[in-house]
Amino acid sequence: MKNWKRYASQTKIISGTRKVFSLTPEQEFELIDIAEKLPIEWHKTTPRNFQCEPHCCYCCTMCWFNMDEIIKLPKKYHKGLNEIYGTFYPRTIKSKCYFYQKKKDLHCLINKYRPLRCKIYPYFPILDLKNDRIVILAQDIMVWGGNPPQEPASLCYGLGHGPDVSKVSEKLCREYLIHSINEQSHSRFLLMGTPEEFIDKRALSCRENPLYKTFAECDSNRRKKVFELDEETFRNNMQQGIL
Repeated sequence: MKNWKRYASQTKIISGTRKVFSLTPEQEFELIDIAEKLPIEWHKTTPRNFQCEPHCCYCCTMCWFNMDEIIKLPKKYHKGLNEIYGTFYPRTIKSKCYFYQKKKDLHCLINKYRPLRCKIYPYFPILDLKNDRIVILAQDIMVWGGNPPQEPASLCYGLGHGPDVSKVSEKLCREYLIHSINEQSHSRFLLMGTPEEFIDKRALSCRENPLYKTFAECDSNRRKKVFELDEETFRNNMQQGIL
């Protein structure tokens, strides 16, 4: 296999600090071919069981669409999208996805047309530069996890519950990687390195463990904690983004 690791340093900067992999069509073709062949492994911290919790909405905060997903999305739903630097995102209403609806399947108005970004949740694929493999991580412990001691932004209460979803998740994660390579605007979401680089150790050690508590239990505990706070502490926590 060719030295595909060189692609990890081939980046350009757009919009300040955002990094985008800048590949020629030939390089894209080569990297896609490699992504199709690399073995997939699961990180030791990541359970293979998942089942969406009723009424949970913690994953319905941010997603994006590939161009072929936009084409398949019926035009009546396009009003719910915003375009930012060539990438289409759902609009948000009170910090929730425009398409979030509690009573729909998976709480999604466009469940049939959901983007890959949603379908792979609560997992994310990493191109492991050290061991020539694709590694799947649970998003609740990744570096973008918000303020782990209080509330990781990607907290998933269905993680570790329900059926083994490894087979379909592996297929979707590989598909996600190929789309991210193929579409330059999405390549900033292509993670290359070692899995440990993307693990937030605080989140791993301090998270409110979703493997053993339901969304309802955790939500109830969180509300109780808020009610117990005095007004000054509550306001300080709000300002710091803890609550």
